Formats: sequence, C-alpha cells, structure tokens
Amino acid sequence: MPAHRQPAKPHKRLGYWYLVRRVPKEFRSFDRRNPVMISTGIPIVDDPHGLRARKEVARLDAVLEQEWRVLKTPPDVAAEARFEEYRSKADKMGIDYVPADELVDLPLDQIMKRLVLLANEKNASDRSVRSALLGVAPRPTLMVSQLLKEYNLSSKVAAEDQQGMVQAFKVFKSVIGGDRPLSNLTRRDIVAYRAYWERQLEQNERPSIGRTTTSITSRESSKRSENAVQ
Repeated sequence: MPAHRQPAKPHKRLGYWYLVRRVPKEFRSFDRRNPVMISTGIPIVDDPHGLRARKEVARLDAVLEQEWRVLKTPPDVAAEARFEEYRSKADKMGIDYVPADELVDLPLDQIMKRLVLLANEKNASDRSVRSALLGVAPRPTLMVSQLLKEYNLSSKVAAEDQQGMVQAFKVFKSVIGGDRPLSNLTRRDIVAYRAYWERQLEQNERPSIGRTTTSITSRESSKRSENAVQ
C-alpha cells in the first residue's frame, strides 16, 4: 500500500457522501470490488460542504485498510480448532465456553460452577477439559460472512426461511461494502442497510427479507392460535 497516499475524499452518490476507493493491487485477490463504495450515512443536504463527511470518510478508510489486512492474514486453523474443541467440551459439561479475559464478568454462580468442576480430579487431570473451564483459547475473529453459519448452529431455522436469510446477508454485505470483522460494524452500517430497504420500498419493490419476516410471523401467529385452542 502506498506510503504517501493522498487522504480519501468524500464523494457524492445517491444523495449521500461516500468513501470511494480502488482496491490496492496486493488485496485484489481478497476483495474483488473495484471501486469500493461505502456510504457515510450523512445526507449531502445536511453537510453540503462535506466537513463532517471528510472526517467520517477518513475513519471508514482506516477501517477498510484494517479489514484488508485481516483478510490477507491467513486464518490460524489450529487456534480455531482449539476454540471449537474447548467449546464442545464446555457444552458437554453444561456450561458456555467463555474466554479467560471474559470470565471475571460472569455472575458469581457461574464462576463457582466452574470451580466445582475443576475440583473434580478427573476434570483437573484432563488438559482439554481444564482448558475449556479456564477459557484458554481466545475467541476467534468473527466475520460478517460467518454470522449466518453461527446463527444456524445456535438456532433452528426452517428450510423455507433459509433462502430469504441468505439473500438478506448478501444484501447486507453489499451495502456495508463487503466482508469485515463483526466487531467493526457501526451504527452507520445499520442506518445504511435500513436506507437501502427504504429505497426499495419507495421503488415499489417488495424486499425478499420482508416476505421472509412476514412468513415467519405468520407461522408463529398460527402456532400461538393452535396452542390457545388446545
């Protein structure tokens, strides 16, 4: 990446100020967008001279470069495997896996439960069980692209709703400018996503996510009615 690249400037697009950047050559195999266009969420009419937008574009630009570096860094497969191993062990013991740096924030009863399990000689002598109880493995970086998989692992989603959810995630990734660490999402990303659907509604294009939500709500209402009759 050029050492003396000029600061990114805000661009006008669809009534909003945007960050517009070409993907550096070294990252093009990881990010096929060219150019990258990310909304600041700031309407041009509210910031006609782009003063606020300039600061927000600088922030978005720094986040974008950080995301490129994350995407370029090979995943630590071994670390992810250890995390999954310890999470599985914790689940079998009836507790949630919690990394060591988060244990101190747990309620006292959950901390005591871990201490009781550690006091068991069999558990204390098993390295993987001990590591699961002590939260040895840090939580891996979760990308937006992995969120749907994680949700499916923790929730039972009807097959007919899967397609709508997959489409919704594709739209969300497109609106926020591609994949990124979940921890880097901001309120502006959510505002931009909402603005996207508002534009779709204004164009009389019923969004698929709306159909999915209506379908789920309808089935839940039917189930509640059946239970009430019983």
